[in-house]
Amino acid sequence: MKKILVIILFLFVFIKSSFAENLTKDDLLKMSPNQIMVFANNGDPLAQLWLGDAIYNGSIPNWNKYSYCKWYYKSAEQNNSEAAFKLYNIIKTGDALSSCPKIIGIKKPNLDKNYWLLKSARLNNPDAQLTYFENVKSTDDENDKKIGFMWLKKAVKSNFPPAITKLAYLHLWGSYVERNIGEAIKLFARASKLDIKNDAPDRE
Repeated sequence: MKKILVIILFLFVFIKSSFAENLTKDDLLKMSPNQIMVFANNGDPLAQLWLGDAIYNGSIPNWNKYSYCKWYYKSAEQNNSEAAFKLYNIIKTGDALSSCPKIIGIKKPNLDKNYWLLKSARLNNPDAQLTYFENVKSTDDENDKKIGFMWLKKAVKSNFPPAITKLAYLHLWGSYVERNIGEAIKLFARASKLDIKNDAPDRE
């Protein structure tokens, strides 16, 4: 009897974890906050990200009893690039001083904002890649500039409109690359098609 119960328990955990691994944004949209919390507690990084958002935005009951930083942290540790970038922004703005030290189950959370920014960039988050470039573009370290420009080009390759617009400006100014008005126009047009709500490329 004990063996049967162990097998049933194993199958339940396996099926549950398998379902969690296939969790999508559409699945989460159909769930209640309590259901999302169950999946977050079971280790699903997307559910953890969304739970962090819900707490941060105050969109779940008793949201102030929870730590959004905890869930962003857990999700980022599991290589969710969006969570890592949000954690970077929390630490950068100083919110980490009040929320992040309360992380339960993590004795010494890594609150190095640059670590999370780089991790997010490495996980191909174009927002993080563009931010990395912006952070180092005025530095005197040529190696840092090269690395920053490399991340910018990766964001452009991912068709991220703000990064494409930034590269267009660089061609327009002759910064990092040779001045090339034709290339700048092509990039502005590309950014305009990808992001119809942003009129900056059209104005240029």
